[in-house]
Amino acid sequence: MSFLTSLPAPVLAGALTGACVLFAWVLNKWLHSRYPAGKGASYGITAAAYMTALGSLFAILTGFLINTAYLGVRSSEGIVAAEAAAANRLAWGARGLPSADVSLIQEDLSAYLAALELKEWPELGGNEPVSGASDELNELQKQIFTVGARGYAPQISVDSMQAAVEELGGQRRARITAASAEIPFELFALSVIAGLALIGNAIIVTLKNGPRDGIVTIGIVVVVGLDLALILALSGPFNGPFEVGVDPLTGLLQEIRSGEYLPWSGAR
Repeated sequence: MSFLTSLPAPVLAGALTGACVLFAWVLNKWLHSRYPAGKGASYGITAAAYMTALGSLFAILTGFLINTAYLGVRSSEGIVAAEAAAANRLAWGARGLPSADVSLIQEDLSAYLAALELKEWPELGGNEPVSGASDELNELQKQIFTVGARGYAPQISVDSMQAAVEELGGQRRARITAASAEIPFELFALSVIAGLALIGNAIIVTLKNGPRDGIVTIGIVVVVGLDLALILALSGPFNGPFEVGVDPLTGLLQEIRSGEYLPWSGAR
């Protein structure tokens, strides 16, 4: 479903609402041609009794999926924020080292953050394994443990950097896992079926009157289309309309490159 979730919100809303309108129009024409006004009254009475049950089923299914997808977006935002915080702690922790080591570590950290923006972020939400910044992260980790093994490196700085880079790697893995997660297709398909059944049931209710009375179902048709579109729009936190941005990490990259974390840059 990654293709659908990557579509812009207006396209999703227009496509799904249009599909629901087309379904309702075809079904309305067919039913009213098969059962002229008055001849389907008994079916309409029976269908009216099912409106509440079908409406509740559709609301429960879509409400659950929308809430699940929204929590996924919020969780992904939290992961990116934690990743940026770990990178920030790493940049600050390096300030206790000699200047040459500070430059080496911050250069590798900058290379990693740049790789996230340019190579890894475009891979998120796709069908292929994500590995855009793995080489840069490995280099950063090796650099930190190499510097940490030097006798002159203050232990407090070493411990801080090693804990931060471990956290950085963990949050990256959590982000990749979150990006590969999808809503259950079976539940989404069931929501589609429930929505179409609700539309069809509403049209059957109008059989006791003429086909023009089918227009009263337009509100239900639009709501069904928009609800389904919202589920898909929220289901791609790294490649959809509500995409989680890389800004917290690129902002930190700009600060590092401008010298904000250099020990000799002075307080600001």
